[in-house]
Amino acid sequence: MVQVNSIISCGTGRCGSCRTKVGNKILFSCQHGPEFDGHEVDFDELMGRLNAYKEQEAISEKNWVEEHGGAV
Repeated sequence: MVQVNSIISCGTGRCGSCRTKVGNKILFSCQHGPEFDGHEVDFDELMGRLNAYKEQEAISEKNWVEEHGGAV
């Protein structure tokens, strides 16, 4: 079992931001999980989705540190 803590926007499964491919199904972490059989999770797809906003997150963190004078 693994816990998939992906980006969750709506918490109802409608927005699809937390979708995770598990076996042959698309499931939503907020609705069907967040715990899934780790042997069934498509980690390549999941990591691609989790890293999609890495650059924007780094810029946002840098801006926050500059504005607040310290680490996050």
